[in-house]
Amino acid sequence: MDNYRMVQAIGRGAYGNVYLYRRLSDNKAVVIKQLPMESISHEECEDVLHLFCQLLLGMQHIHESNILHRDIKSNNILLDRSQRIVKIGDFGISKILSSKSKAHTVVGTPCYLSPELCQEKPYNQKSDVWALGCVLYEMLTLKRAFEAETLPALIMKIMRGIFAPIHPHYSQEMRGLLHLLLHTDAAQRPSIPQVLAQPLVFAPLLRLHTDLGMLHCASRPLRLNSVGSERLKSPKSPPEGQTKDR
Repeated sequence: MDNYRMVQAIGRGAYGNVYLYRRLSDNKAVVIKQLPMESISHEECEDVLHLFCQLLLGMQHIHESNILHRDIKSNNILLDRSQRIVKIGDFGISKILSSKSKAHTVVGTPCYLSPELCQEKPYNQKSDVWALGCVLYEMLTLKRAFEAETLPALIMKIMRGIFAPIHPHYSQEMRGLLHLLLHTDAAQRPSIPQVLAQPLVFAPLLRLHTDLGMLHCASRPLRLNSVGSERLKSPKSPPEGQTKDR
């Protein structure tokens, strides 16, 4: 924000404030919405991990099938009506890899390109992991990890791994996971199974397996005193000294 000077407040909403800024580099007027990230609750952090763990499981299935997605981004991640179930879409530029092979064609959305793609080096599933890191950053900050006014400037930021730190409200474990996913060296970047083994992911992953397999009751439970109550009553005992006929 050092390149911007605030002019005046424009509006105020439930989720943030809107301001008119002046960009110092070209004196252009821009509108910026500021969100109070310190107000993010613990429950919202858990909802982020709930969605991200589903992404990890989806990518695990894709990679185990020797498929390289090559266009992981927030626009290609779909939610159901409840906004709790995640699906990965758009396999238009995906590629099937043979065992331990790498791809060479530079494809994908610029903001999500990995450093090895920017350098036109051979790449593998670790590029999808980088893109997942970009998506996680967006989920945590509501903005992209890498942005620039020109493509060369964007590529330079990506190759250097330069991105604004996430809010200190988030835990050290979350910041550590993000830096692992966005490691500029693909050899040091974890694979999907290694990400799934992270302590931060373990608890929400366990809850995910439990919740997604749970069956919800769609109808009201039957009341014993209204249905077959007479049949459920215990038979009366015969008077003392008498035996019940067989």
